[in-house]
Amino acid sequence: MNGIEKCIEMALHAYKDVEVYRSLARDIDFEFSQEDKETLWETLPLLERKYMIEHADHVLSDDCIALMYSNQLIRSHTSGSTGLHTDVWWRKKDYRNSLLPLWMKRYKTAAITPNDKVCIFNAFSSTGKMLQYDKQILLISKVDLSEEGLKKIYHAICEFQPRWMLLQPSMAMLLCEIMEKYLLPKIESVVYIELTGEMCVYGTEKRLEDTFSCLIKKHYGTMEVSSIGYETDERNVYEILTATSVVEVLDEKGRPVEEGEIGKIYVTSLHNYAMPIVRYGTGDMGKLYSKNVNGHKRQYLRLMNARQNDQLMLKEDEWILSDVLLGPIEQINQAYENAVLGFEAIQNDLHNLEFHIVLDEEFSQDEFCFLYEINSVEM
Repeated sequence: MNGIEKCIEMALHAYKDVEVYRSLARDIDFEFSQEDKETLWETLPLLERKYMIEHADHVLSDDCIALMYSNQLIRSHTSGSTGLHTDVWWRKKDYRNSLLPLWMKRYKTAAITPNDKVCIFNAFSSTGKMLQYDKQILLISKVDLSEEGLKKIYHAICEFQPRWMLLQPSMAMLLCEIMEKYLLPKIESVVYIELTGEMCVYGTEKRLEDTFSCLIKKHYGTMEVSSIGYETDERNVYEILTATSVVEVLDEKGRPVEEGEIGKIYVTSLHNYAMPIVRYGTGDMGKLYSKNVNGHKRQYLRLMNARQNDQLMLKEDEWILSDVLLGPIEQINQAYENAVLGFEAIQNDLHNLEFHIVLDEEFSQDEFCFLYEINSVEM
């Protein structure tokens, strides 16, 4: 079964068994027909992230709702780097299958396996601790990214001796800067760093290679779809992992652009049965093209504009990643079932931070401010 056939199979499941798609079809008077599968795909509605978040209580497949309540699904969440934040649900076997192509790329590139120790950063700590150890994983909270905090993180990584690290570019650069400033030696155990979640500023990879003395690669993905593409030798060009997802680049009216032209990126997951993702807008822009490699046709995506995570200045020479602001929001959404639908943080100067939020209509601004302050103090 090829990618489009799998997409159509997933679409049939979505529009039959998932309320958010049934609602989308009703809203635009779309009639789902299986009679002509050849033309069905391009007639399917586009699912925008904002619409999915507004219908966050109805994204699960009917036959997976009971699995959610019995804690048999994997629950994660989007990074919030686009300003929109929601829970993501997977069946365990589907999530594992979605990662297999990415693991193959890691293994072929740097002999990295799931058994290798890895260091990962998280926006907040559910335990209140900066460092959490889980078998082969060192999970580090981003709450304290002062110079002293970063030095503690560096020494914790050295002691843990991970073989690789999975980092946002902004987080990798903070570590790089603290190592350069205090002449800290490279982390001997690390042979591979994978960057994801943000667009890299030009020169980032070279600087990281010089400081960490290891291989630096990038992958493109979303929590909803898992991995989408793995970086080639050409900067910001990703080979699409076609066993995982199907990528479309469309114009403002939802029509496919010509190969090599810029458009909006839409993806379809071939694996997420519990929470189907069909023709879903990532919020990113790019160019799609294909070429033959050793007799095989491969698809490539050049990212033109993707998520970039800025830093907030606390005081001179002390910065914090903006996604740390997500911590209290994540805790509120877990307790009150996605009361916060969207947010934006703007730092005008050192003492002025604007925080724009979009709340569920049943949740007041006063309630949000009260809970955010409590959770911020606890962090």
